[in-house]
Order: sequence, then C-alpha cells, then structure tokens
Amino acid sequence: VDREDIRSGNSTAITTNANGSKVSRSRLGVDFNIQCNDNTRIEVSGGSLTGGLTGEGLISAKYDWRNPNVILNGQYNVSQGQCMLTLENLIRIDFALLQTSNIRFNGAPMETELDLHAYHNVNGVSLNMLDPSANSNKNTKVRCLLDISGGVQEPSLAFDVDAPDGTADE
Repeated sequence: VDREDIRSGNSTAITTNANGSKVSRSRLGVDFNIQCNDNTRIEVSGGSLTGGLTGEGLISAKYDWRNPNVILNGQYNVSQGQCMLTLENLIRIDFALLQTSNIRFNGAPMETELDLHAYHNVNGVSLNMLDPSANSNKNTKVRCLLDISGGVQEPSLAFDVDAPDGTADE
C-alpha cells in the first residue's frame, strides 16, 4: 500500500453517558486504495469450498465511524489458484482456477460477487460412462469443470465435463 493512498480523518466527540459522566469518543475514518499484484494472495473459505488464489486488481477499502462497516469496491482478476471442494466430508476434489476468474467487490464484504472457473483432470474415464450409447470401451482423459458464480453468501455451483481427447465419432 502506497502511503499517499491512505487518507484518514480523526476527530473527538465528548458525550455524556447515562451516569452523567463525560465520555470521549474517537471518530475515525480510513480510506485505502490497494493495488494488488501477482504476489497478492486471497484465501477463500466458506462451507464446502476452500482455497487460495493470486491475481491483480485495484480495491478500495473504506471505513467511516458514522457507518461502522467496511466498504470494499473493485475487481480482483485471478492469475492462478487452487480450490478444494468437499462434499459431506467424504469426497475431496482439488480444482485449478482458470485465468478467466475474477472477484468483484461491490460494497459490504458480504456483497462480493464471485465469477470463478476451475477444472480437475481425471485420467482413464470410460467413454461408455460418459455416453451410454457410445460404441467404444476406450478410456479417455476428461476435465471436470466447475463454475462458481453469484454472491459469497449463496454462490451457485455448476458442473460440466469436457473430453479434450475425444473425437466426434466416439
């Protein structure tokens, strides 16, 4: 963080509490502009999804004593990362994040929007398993695709399968 990008305001208010005593309260406001580079790591943890990612972006962070909430605005573009999906503590799958992923900060931290795209390679999947009408017992490599979108409070998960080694005849 560049010191020139930090602005703060501070004032003091003296009020009287219920006992008639005078109380001094500080009023603090802070405004940061955070320039993230590829060395900036964000950790993601929520329910069945955890991971870490690196990327770039400009994020502004504000705090004002009149509204005691942190406000975040900006976009973080993912350059690389991993996430682990755990289902009922029985299945754990590691996914690699794609560079098309990003995180958008839209105010309160819980208003953050996710647009994450990831994959997991699986070797030796039977084409019959992917398509019961296939006339081949050949095994192929497939990519399990995971898209995570929406708000951090209730993200949507979508799955798909890509067979990069498959042909139109299989």
